[in-house]
Amino acid sequence: MGAMSDRRFLAWMAAALVLGLALAFPGAPALGEGPDPAYPTCKPPPPETGPSYSLRAETVLRALERPDREDGKDRLILPAYEVLSADAETGGSDLSVHLLGWGRKDLAGADHFKKSEDGELLHGYLEYGRDQGYFRIRGGRQNILAAGANETVDGVRLLASPLAWMDLDMYGGLPVSVEKLDGVDGDSMYGGRLGFRPLARTVLGLSFKELADDGENARRETGLDFAVPLPAGAEIRGMGTYNLKREGMSEHFLESLVPLGPFSLRPFWERYDLDNLFDTVADSAKPFSFLALTDDTLTGAGLEAGFLSLPMWETAVKFTRYDREEAGETSWHGLARITARPWESSRIGLEAGRLDGPGEMGYTLGRLFSWWGFSKGYVSGEGMVAVFDEEIYGSKESWHVILSAGRNLVKALALSLSGEYRQTPYYDSDLRVTLLLTARGGR
Repeated sequence: MGAMSDRRFLAWMAAALVLGLALAFPGAPALGEGPDPAYPTCKPPPPETGPSYSLRAETVLRALERPDREDGKDRLILPAYEVLSADAETGGSDLSVHLLGWGRKDLAGADHFKKSEDGELLHGYLEYGRDQGYFRIRGGRQNILAAGANETVDGVRLLASPLAWMDLDMYGGLPVSVEKLDGVDGDSMYGGRLGFRPLARTVLGLSFKELADDGENARRETGLDFAVPLPAGAEIRGMGTYNLKREGMSEHFLESLVPLGPFSLRPFWERYDLDNLFDTVADSAKPFSFLALTDDTLTGAGLEAGFLSLPMWETAVKFTRYDREEAGETSWHGLARITARPWESSRIGLEAGRLDGPGEMGYTLGRLFSWWGFSKGYVSGEGMVAVFDEEIYGSKESWHVILSAGRNLVKALALSLSGEYRQTPYYDSDLRVTLLLTARGGR
């Protein structure tokens, strides 16, 4: 990265560390302390406790068929997955460690996953925090799903409430998505969000993010988010981001939540400038990044309504209109769902939908689902059919059926088995069987 970018990144990281150490220093007063205890961030000190930990292991065995990459013949694939998570806290010192990762081995020896990763550390970080005054500092691999970012970063993150009505979120490090493309040389990412809560249920946030790939400023953006209460328990909230590199808005989102007795309404509006939203360099590892090449703008507007007629019945409908400005195309999407709950741990429902796209690009969807819980297990099922307006690879229908059952074997061990069958324009028949064994432990 260039000298200016280098200095900005180091200054940002230094500011986060210095502020974090200042907040964490035992002799420093806790931020957020004051005469007003109404805010949720002002909490009394937690009681002294001993060390605690929790462990969770999921063993997943699957069986499916896929065409061989060389001769095209169907081959049996038997991938075995192991997902491990561990969390531990040291009593009285506010220090904790959090780990989550997965690995895979194809027991049949096929080459279906030859070009895919066989495992990954999803997150692994050390955290020091304090509830009084609210303060957290984390170091390691972590998922940043706020503060204007949606990235996995190897770095440092600071969360704090310097005042009872203010929230601070700062982060910096190496973005994993860019690292996977061509290494870490010259890569960096840093940003943050400053939030204000001047009144109850009122939020205003300002955010900034910069991502550099191989020393070049691949993406720089700023954002605004807000939530404002309305009379009768209603609320309006929204967000927007601005691409500083391309000097244009990336996305807007606005919605309102309106309770009306047994009814609930959610009108919404969204707009995405695909050229500014997906940067062809910084976001090349993300799904749908090819949309940056369309230079199009997608706008959606609609209404979602729910009705709770009786304690055991729930009805919902949703209508949305999508417009693509450059392509001059309009699509309509409608969905209706009714759900019954015969008793607390069960549900059965029916869903129907329709998409009218440009030309003959449309389909009708039907879905039936159920879930029945018992004292030590459950049984569930789902069936879905889609009928297309025009043929796709010679087929106008798609079927999808899933059956699943599970049971707690002992207090810390659970077993579930599911079967999934699909018949789509892309697969004449696709059968998958999944066996899941979950083990839990802790103190």
